[in-house]
Amino acid sequence: MLIILRFEIKLFFMNISPTPIFSKEFIEHYNSGFLLNNFPNIRAKREIIARWIKELNSGKLDSLKEEEVKSRFVIDIFGRVLDFKFDHSKNWFLKEEAKMVSSGKKSDAALGYFGINKSSDDVRAVIEIKDAKTDLEKKQNRKIKISAIEQAFEYGENIGEKCRWVIVSNFKEIRFYNRNSPEIYQNYNLEDLADESVLKEFILLFHKDRFISFNKDSQTDKLHSVSFKPITKKEKNMHILDQMYHCVSKFDGLVFVDPNYIASLSPFNILNTQVWHYEYNSLFTLNNAIYSLLEEISIENNEIKLSKVLERELSKEKISEPLVKLRKIFRFLNKCMISTITAVKDYKTLQEALDYPIQHFFNAPEDQKINLNISINAGDTCDCLNCNFRNFEFAKLLTKLKSNNGSVDFFDSEYAYGNYMTATNDYKTSFQIYKHLENLKGKEDKAVEYFLTRLNMKYLHNLIRSNYEGEDNENIIENIRFIDLDDVIFNELEYEIDNDVKKYLIQIKEEKLLNKVREQIRKNSAEIQKLKSLYDRGGGQYGGTDIVARLKKSYLLLHEHVNKNFIIQNIFTDYRNISKELFAGLIESYKTKEVGMQEFHGFFIRDAVIHLGIEDLKEILKDVAILNIERDSIKNLIDLFSNFFTSFYKGNASFSGLLPNTLLAESSISYDLRNNLSRIFSNIFIMLLKSNIKKEDFKVIQTPILSFLKTENILYHSNLDALSRFLEKKGDFFELDNLVAILKTAVYNDDSQSHKYERLVSSCSRSIRFYYPEFKIEDEALIKKAVSNCSALSYGRPKIQDYVHLSKICSAELQRQLLDVTDQYLDTYFNDRFYWELLNFEIYQYTYKNYFEKFLDEICKYGGSIEFKDGESTVHNFTFLNFIWLIHSIDIQLTIEQKNKFQRLNKFEEWLLDPFDFDYTLFESCWLVHILNNRKFAASIKNISEIKVSLEKELKEKFDQKLSNFYVQHFI
Repeated sequence: MLIILRFEIKLFFMNISPTPIFSKEFIEHYNSGFLLNNFPNIRAKREIIARWIKELNSGKLDSLKEEEVKSRFVIDIFGRVLDFKFDHSKNWFLKEEAKMVSSGKKSDAALGYFGINKSSDDVRAVIEIKDAKTDLEKKQNRKIKISAIEQAFEYGENIGEKCRWVIVSNFKEIRFYNRNSPEIYQNYNLEDLADESVLKEFILLFHKDRFISFNKDSQTDKLHSVSFKPITKKEKNMHILDQMYHCVSKFDGLVFVDPNYIASLSPFNILNTQVWHYEYNSLFTLNNAIYSLLEEISIENNEIKLSKVLERELSKEKISEPLVKLRKIFRFLNKCMISTITAVKDYKTLQEALDYPIQHFFNAPEDQKINLNISINAGDTCDCLNCNFRNFEFAKLLTKLKSNNGSVDFFDSEYAYGNYMTATNDYKTSFQIYKHLENLKGKEDKAVEYFLTRLNMKYLHNLIRSNYEGEDNENIIENIRFIDLDDVIFNELEYEIDNDVKKYLIQIKEEKLLNKVREQIRKNSAEIQKLKSLYDRGGGQYGGTDIVARLKKSYLLLHEHVNKNFIIQNIFTDYRNISKELFAGLIESYKTKEVGMQEFHGFFIRDAVIHLGIEDLKEILKDVAILNIERDSIKNLIDLFSNFFTSFYKGNASFSGLLPNTLLAESSISYDLRNNLSRIFSNIFIMLLKSNIKKEDFKVIQTPILSFLKTENILYHSNLDALSRFLEKKGDFFELDNLVAILKTAVYNDDSQSHKYERLVSSCSRSIRFYYPEFKIEDEALIKKAVSNCSALSYGRPKIQDYVHLSKICSAELQRQLLDVTDQYLDTYFNDRFYWELLNFEIYQYTYKNYFEKFLDEICKYGGSIEFKDGESTVHNFTFLNFIWLIHSIDIQLTIEQKNKFQRLNKFEEWLLDPFDFDYTLFESCWLVHILNNRKFAASIKNISEIKVSLEKELKEKFDQKLSNFYVQHFI
């Protein structure tokens, strides 16, 4: 009885025409994109409503009692129009004569979840039907004098907490009440449902798929929960400053939004169509209001200044905190790669004078446009975990993560992302933080962050499945698997985000930007390759767009999107392949004659170091002699590399003063992080080897590299190969003391069972020999350790094959110790490749012992290693070629008996073995292709006239540029 009393009191104060639950303005604001025709069977629904209206207008409904028409009305309107199915054999959503468990009374019908087991009935709305003559608010002639509305609310009160809605109808009108708000209702006159807009609202709010939901709030429930919040007034009624502020503010939670998308939004876009108004960091707008606003704004010394005219206007319009709003607008646009706004005064006048479509960026006359540089982020620095990673400050990054590990205060998107980058606990820690961040759901202004949380959890799925082996692995995977991002956008957040934001979140979910950037990079790279081919053929091109600028711009969009928004994407193959294709495209331009890219900014070098695979980077750079990096970028890169090396140790460079950074010890870091760090190490030296970095630039990182090598334990032997190649080519970048220290580090860290340091020992020894030929090692302990490392003799590539290079930089006494081990190996397991190396590096003389005869016996087995057919060659192996180049380079004169050992040679190999005693009627000029780069051999045959004649004939019949260059160099 209490609820009835309360309800009567409320009715006393009700207006005759109460405010509806959902106003038309409210519905338009939240569901402007809802289309009635998208609903199935909409034509049949209209026909049902038309039949009922016909019965109403004919007087039939007035003549029938409630019981005669009630069931048919409920089935038609709620069952067929609103799709609450009633005819399923096991489960249904509409039930007539629904009994109240607590009171035993029955409502005329109920909406919810029903089945054969009545005890599990789940009522979400009760329906009370009266005849067409009943006034729904009038007291009924019953024992207890209550209205039909009060009766329906009594049923709703008794049915349980899940019943949130009360529906009352007398056929002529249908009222929907929220059980907690009996003073207001949504009312529909039967006749009005013939109107398209009314029917659209009716279905939008109360269709089964929107009105009820089994285990969460329905769309209508959510709409009801936000109906109490004030609606932001339409943008068109705002001052242009507030329009711009509203546009950027609705993206709170995203640090970066695609500037192309921003340019397409109101108020920047005033056309009712798609526009392409972003170009090279400039946003273009046809909005005259923005033109007028920018005329009154200036930016000086990073400060925004308003004209007196604008100040008076804003004061009159009561625009609060204009400078704060402008600063937020400009800073947001800056972060979205927009540094300039260009606005035109009167686009319609310009449109008449221009043939160029106004949907595209165009160059308006100076007196018809304004350009404002809105860059106010100059000098901004960032010390977030992602920037720590990208700046190679790994010690700093891991220290922050460890210091705040487990602290709920640091359960945010930055720390979730930081733990993802370091693969902490094989990605479980990131999952735990994101799981905590699910609590953002429903919090004001946190909708976008909640979406990104769910998105990143989804991206963690394969990472956790592949890496995490804890007992709760399956529970985590199952938790992630049930994340439905469509449900997050269209259900959970439907009334919490603006339509423009919703569309953009859909693009993020569908990876539209990634796919668009990949397509643009491939298209631009193909254009670069086409241009390179044109110039390689001696052609040329005049005019045209800057392909490289477009290539960079497209990549930067994806880079900013992923990194600024902390989106888990850059570890995956798709992103890394895009990075690889970008760098390959830039290198192709760099190799293009005359018009290609001239130098590299450090940003693109750093990204290649971070994201490219070692072999991919080597392959892309293989034809690059010198990689020209901008001078200003070189210092920044050196600082980055120094950050990397210094992350791994504490203390000074002496052996006694250095301590490993335990945070980066192999046992402390994940497998994925170790692989990332070791790959970065390799890529650093691949870049250093190819770059134009000078010796004086490199000096800064000599000591950090040495200290790193003394303390690291994350590298594999393949990673040290990159450093070894650098030492072989640019060993003079290191001072002698540092080279010797690297050599000692490699020897002392090595042992007979390891293969990690062998190549480094070899390369460092050869580098010292070449760049510091006067130096000799007198350290007996070092050589003793070297000999000990080589003590395990085994078939295959022996350690002594690398360590023997030490002998060339040792005193004679120490040298002998290493050569004795070498002899011991050759006597036990003779290896032709090892012996070739001993001769090539002049460690052994070919007359020493009988090894050369054994060597010849092995080489004789490799005849027929090169075949020629129709002037084209197929190389099966390079063993015989390498042998030939060796004997010519060190002037070994084979005896007749030694030459006669070769019985399996083809004609080309016979000529190589002895070009001065060869039947030149069998000579083919195409053979010369294989000797072009062997200057000594080429010089030795230049006086053989038969070769010159054959070559001249070949060039007349079929010109070949390489053979022509060879002819000019050696035969003219």
